[in-house]
Amino acid sequence: MAIHSALPRRALLFGLLLLFSVPGHTLAAGLAQEPPPVVAFQGATVNAQHNPHTGGQVNASINSTLLDFQLPGTQPGGLTSALAAPANCTACHVTHIVDHFAGSMMANSARDPLFRAALQVANQDAKFGGDPCIRCHAPNAWLNNRSAIAGDPASTDGRLINAEDLQGVACSTCHRLVPPTATAGEAAGDAAERAALTGPFMTGNAAYLVDRNDVRRGPFNIAAAPHAVAQSSYLQSAELCATCHDIDNPLLTFDAGAGEFKLNALNSPAGLNDHLFPIERTYSEWQLSTFGSSGVTGLDYPGLKHSTGTQSGPITICQDCHMPVISAPLVNGGPTRTVGQHQWAGGSATWQDGIVNVWQTVAADTSFNKTQTAANKTLGAEMLKRAAQLEVALVNGQVEVKITNNSGHKLPTGYAEGRRMWIEVYELKGSTPVFTSGLMSGVIGPLINDPYLKSYEIKLGLTDAHAQNIGRPEIAGEGFHFILNNKVFKDNRIPPRGFSNVAFATRDMQPVGGSYADGQYWDTTYYPLHPEADSISVRLMYQTASLEYLDFLASAADVTVADAVRGPTNWGQIIADLRGQTIGKPVVMAGAHLFIPRQFVATTGTDTGACTDSAQPCKTITYALSQAVDGGEIRVAAGLYPELIQVTKPVSLTGGFTLTNWVTPQWEANQTILDGQNAYRPLTINADRVKVDGFIIRNGNTTGGDRVGGGLYIGGVNLVDQATLINLRLENNVASNVDSGEGGGLAVAMGNTFQLSARLTLNNVTVISNTATTGNLSASGGGMSLQAVGTSPLIVEMTNVTVQDNIAGNDFSSTGGGIALNLNGGRATLRQSRIVDNQVARGKTFLGGPSRGGGIYVSNGDLNLVNVLLTGNTGERGEAIAVQSTGNAGATVAMNYVTLADNYRTSADAAAILHTDGLQVYLLLANALFSGNPVAFEARNNTQPTEVLVTSTLIDTNVGAVISGTVTITGTILRGAADYVNAPAGDYHLTATSAAIDQGNGLAPLIDLDGVSRPKGVTTDIGAYEFTPTTLTDQTITFNPLPDKMVNEPPFTINATASSGLPVSFAALTPSICTVSGNTVTLLTTGTCTIQAGQGGNANFNPAPPVAQSFAVKSAQKSDQTITFGQPTDKQLGELPFVLSASASSGLVVSFTSNTPGVCTVSGNTVTLIAVGLCSLTATQDGNALVNPATPVTRRFNVTTQGDSQGQKLYLPLVLR
Repeated sequence: MAIHSALPRRALLFGLLLLFSVPGHTLAAGLAQEPPPVVAFQGATVNAQHNPHTGGQVNASINSTLLDFQLPGTQPGGLTSALAAPANCTACHVTHIVDHFAGSMMANSARDPLFRAALQVANQDAKFGGDPCIRCHAPNAWLNNRSAIAGDPASTDGRLINAEDLQGVACSTCHRLVPPTATAGEAAGDAAERAALTGPFMTGNAAYLVDRNDVRRGPFNIAAAPHAVAQSSYLQSAELCATCHDIDNPLLTFDAGAGEFKLNALNSPAGLNDHLFPIERTYSEWQLSTFGSSGVTGLDYPGLKHSTGTQSGPITICQDCHMPVISAPLVNGGPTRTVGQHQWAGGSATWQDGIVNVWQTVAADTSFNKTQTAANKTLGAEMLKRAAQLEVALVNGQVEVKITNNSGHKLPTGYAEGRRMWIEVYELKGSTPVFTSGLMSGVIGPLINDPYLKSYEIKLGLTDAHAQNIGRPEIAGEGFHFILNNKVFKDNRIPPRGFSNVAFATRDMQPVGGSYADGQYWDTTYYPLHPEADSISVRLMYQTASLEYLDFLASAADVTVADAVRGPTNWGQIIADLRGQTIGKPVVMAGAHLFIPRQFVATTGTDTGACTDSAQPCKTITYALSQAVDGGEIRVAAGLYPELIQVTKPVSLTGGFTLTNWVTPQWEANQTILDGQNAYRPLTINADRVKVDGFIIRNGNTTGGDRVGGGLYIGGVNLVDQATLINLRLENNVASNVDSGEGGGLAVAMGNTFQLSARLTLNNVTVISNTATTGNLSASGGGMSLQAVGTSPLIVEMTNVTVQDNIAGNDFSSTGGGIALNLNGGRATLRQSRIVDNQVARGKTFLGGPSRGGGIYVSNGDLNLVNVLLTGNTGERGEAIAVQSTGNAGATVAMNYVTLADNYRTSADAAAILHTDGLQVYLLLANALFSGNPVAFEARNNTQPTEVLVTSTLIDTNVGAVISGTVTITGTILRGAADYVNAPAGDYHLTATSAAIDQGNGLAPLIDLDGVSRPKGVTTDIGAYEFTPTTLTDQTITFNPLPDKMVNEPPFTINATASSGLPVSFAALTPSICTVSGNTVTLLTTGTCTIQAGQGGNANFNPAPPVAQSFAVKSAQKSDQTITFGQPTDKQLGELPFVLSASASSGLVVSFTSNTPGVCTVSGNTVTLIAVGLCSLTATQDGNALVNPATPVTRRFNVTTQGDSQGQKLYLPLVLR
């Protein structure tokens, strides 16, 4: 969704609030468009009048005519002189031109068995559907009326292609081309040729203009030749390549009202400026890249470049890569010229084995050159290796794989169907794999569907409405019916240099199912690093035709047709035979092998050697760092390490190991302590991409140094842009015992001078009892001081963080008792976190102005809080939160399920809960609960009013005034008693009398700060905690599995019961596949139908956890598949999210859903545990044009408790290990 920059910020935020107010909606769900209603076709026939293109039967061809495919340019029969055969060129032209052409895909374009099989499918799917295919692949046939027989729509299946036509895109095809518009340097007769035809003309779509006479054009001024010649610049332009490498489907035009491509009117050609559905966009990809504008230098492509005539010149046109220029004669005995080699190597060349296999024994095809065809395969493999760069590194304890596109178009590019590129990863212990991704089952497929599989491809298919409209509901979704496809379902291919989202969208080339920033021509993927792996092997693989595509062609083209050269031929069977011979093996585009550098440290070790043997560890972390290399990991055994540690390399530090267990750290049980001895800072990080995991950092003191970051300091402009902190406890650290200090526990100064965002991640971190200064001058960040430096914004992500009992300063103006943030236009997000009992100053300020932000102080940036408790924090301006807006755009503070309660030192000393000053500040509040202070919102010294936009927000009646200063509020604030369980003891859970109960808006996340599922009542409660009624009885639903159905079965009824005896309601979670009315299910199309049973409770019963059942809706015309889904083990609540793995026998991607979202949720293939109970997960695979949906497989496991610490005053997080 694009938001226009002129939209006032207030209007945008208010729009978001309106969205928040809809129960059960997430932001993403609100922005998604609802699919149009789908009307199921009953029975086997379709009303032919529904769309004039459809036939009278399901699976019938579209009633298209040759006029539907008509495009401008030279038409069949329009040549005065026939195209000369390539054999006529061999007598004069040098061997390297003749031989290279003879083995190229240009010469073999009409022989390609993939083309011939796809031609049969196109001809079956649309009457005369093969005509546009033949126009590109066999222009000699098309121009000589050997594409179609008038009145015979089946004749465009290639039956008329003769031996002469098999020479594909022959020499004279290109060398007689006329540019569609006047072009500088064009041949003298080009204007006359255009005038002889009816224009206007187009670039692409094989709408070629061919000289009527045999005047052969070239880039040189030839004085004498045995045939008519003309010099033309067109032969050295990318626009010539566009002729067959920028292709639309002339049957489909975009309908803005419907939001999709739809069939044109019957028996009418597409208009020149119609918005047609894209089939191939290689030329447009180049045109909108840096290659097409200014050119690119420094890439490994041989040959002289056309723009400069030098090897090092910029690559500016397609020919610079695909027709590398050499100095050589053009004809035998002729002068040396800069001649383009006629190789045209590319992604299709890897399929040359298939062409050789099919044509080497066909005697009637006298022009086929087996030797050169095989040689062209080698050229294609070399071209693919130049097209991509692969880099592997260890970053923050993960394997980072970066693929850079070094081509002038998307990678991969070209014809969409079957082409794919993917990453293959092996993590090895010795020679034994301990982790893999991207592996192939069999020689040519399918790819094994693992949770980390990264493949780059474009997938097309049909929308449900379009499939219904043409009478083919069974092929809705992704598929290979290219002449029917009207939707891009996926396109995550890597864009070229100079990529722009807006520009590419103008040609329907925007990424789908993936995202790339403007200017990004690479993709980065992260894989988990197995703790026992000692090396990593990564390869980038490519396949011209996937096994799935071969299976489709073998089935869909399984029909015997006439052939003028071969006789009766079954191209589907030929594909099946080639598949059986494993033709089309993947090729390696790039590869890298990385040994994993790893040091071991234990207090019993010795600081000698490299420390790479766990049996001979180092003694100190400092020595291990001296032996470490970039990307390495240092594993530290439990013990006390009183060191002054400085990290200057991108490494990972991991604690919690023992001498007998160097594989699985347990940081709480095996305490690994970095101790500053109250004299120095234990840990300093001056390197990018460092990860610290599993340490207690304590007793640091930087009074004698820079007085910044008593326990841990991360920073340096242009030194640190990324850092990750996991499983840490920072306690009893002091930045300064004298004057001002920053960051008692942690100080960060991250960023660069390139305006690139810096990023800090904290997960499961406790910052407790730290002090920024005990002196008299101002201080910042008693617990943490996080600052952006340079010109870059700082992005901070905190999850499960506790900041407690920290003090910023003494009695002088200070900021941020718990956390001080200066983000330089960045953003800080806190989730599932507690900010408790922090002080910005010990006493009231007498000098220097008031202190700000007892809990959190934020300057020059935005703050997002989700499931956060702020209580007991003290500060004169903003006891809980203080915001100073100094950026040009103002600042936004967004809250969702946040409790801000009793933030003051003494009731007589209390001030506002939330304070703002400076430029305009926007407060976006949803499900927020304020209590305990005399004022909720205070604004002072603001250049514009602070704007508060609220929904489902409660201010306790013990708050005297809602606002102080210039504050405007949009929305209705609720007033009432919060009624906590035991506020004096720090227990801010709700009691049954709380006015916050059932007043929320149902916004995600549907868990509270304790991880308890929401809602427990009619809707969610306001604040960080969800109230669980104790007087109501729980109930459960019994909803038995449903059997698979055939799509043409009539509506049927379903039943479920509730243990309460109350009636159960049903809802279809897949309304495009099936619908439910009452308890009657109606099937619409093939796919996985999921029905959910619910019971909302009443005055005596809690709502029942919903139960969902899924089943496959199949078609007799498709093959079946099965799912393999292992049984997950039982889990404890509090364990980290984990990844599911399942595979389908078809090789298609398996999806997962949770049937018990109150206990566990699924995002992609990652499961998050929400509450104690039985977690039920279902694996589904919806099938495609050839394969039925699989029977869903459900697995269940128990989620048990770790124990309950509720009610304690100390707010320490659960350990997520």
